[in-house]
Amino acid sequence: MRPWYLQLRAGTLALRETVLSSALLVAWLVVAPLSFWLHGVLGLAAASLAAVVCLTGAAAALAIGELSGALAGPLVGLLLAMGMRTGVPLLFVVVLQLTGGVLKGAGLVYYVVLFYVLALGVEVPLSLPPGSNHPGCPGTARNSV
Repeated sequence: MRPWYLQLRAGTLALRETVLSSALLVAWLVVAPLSFWLHGVLGLAAASLAAVVCLTGAAAALAIGELSGALAGPLVGLLLAMGMRTGVPLLFVVVLQLTGGVLKGAGLVYYVVLFYVLALGVEVPLSLPPGSNHPGCPGTARNSV
């Protein structure tokens, strides 16, 4: 039997998007009380907006990586997914830095960094192919249990 994380890789796109969303929701449930304690309602709004921005980028990267990888090849899928995964939160933070606002003072940039790192850690393993033909790689037919 294969480990659970390899079974998730072989799952449908909807299943992997659900796992990604659930991981960010759990992280938001941990961060939300702290953000409310530090900055009140603005802190809660900042944490929520950061989670949504990072989820949008990571979910789009997961979908684009799978769909474009199947149509245009794995390198194109990888580059487009990386652009979405990194570009959406980065563009959001740049616009926020240039325009300012009350959410900037509530630590929105820090929350974006926090949720980005978490989304990256969850989304990248979910976007890897379920198996490999290279000997010694986890998930290969020879190394699977």
